[in-house]
Amino acid sequence: MDRCCWNAIGKIRNIYITSFNHSSFLAPLIQSKMIKIISALDRFILRITNIASTLLLAMVFITFLIVILRYMFGLGYVWLQELLVWMHGIALMLGISYTMQLNGHVRVDIFYKDFTYKSKAKVEIFSILFFLIPLSLYLIFVSWNFVSMSWSISEISRDSGGIPFPAIPIAKTTIMIMPFLLLLQSFSLFVKQTKKLKS
Repeated sequence: MDRCCWNAIGKIRNIYITSFNHSSFLAPLIQSKMIKIISALDRFILRITNIASTLLLAMVFITFLIVILRYMFGLGYVWLQELLVWMHGIALMLGISYTMQLNGHVRVDIFYKDFTYKSKAKVEIFSILFFLIPLSLYLIFVSWNFVSMSWSISEISRDSGGIPFPAIPIAKTTIMIMPFLLLLQSFSLFVKQTKKLKS
């Protein structure tokens, strides 16, 4: 019998009584399933970031177009300039979680860099549980009315000739999408840091 799955717990008249070790049997399955979930989350965040990357390229083109229209043809469009500003905000909201995945956010630390491998993992877990998750939930809560109102009034630009509906509500919706993506990424990072502690 597979030694990983079965343990002898007693011997009566030369007959071994065996019991199934559920924990040792299920652990590899749970670990495998968890790895798949984390990988799926990371891929999802990456796909969202690809959208943000596309927006950045579009912003470069729009900036070039604005300059050409203004200085070569004397033309200026309010909606084009507003579109550039809102696209910048959307790209920022969608890219924050991926930057976190790469550990690319700015750190102002004095002690962290000298910590051991496991001590760093403990700091990360603490930060995720007591800072990142509560902050993300709070942002979702406080932005709900702000975003829903934008949709309910069919918000448009305050300036004449600005971007039409539904551009602004879509852009403001990313204010809620951003903390939701951070929650997904925090779960992924939590599992990874927990694994570091056990290794």
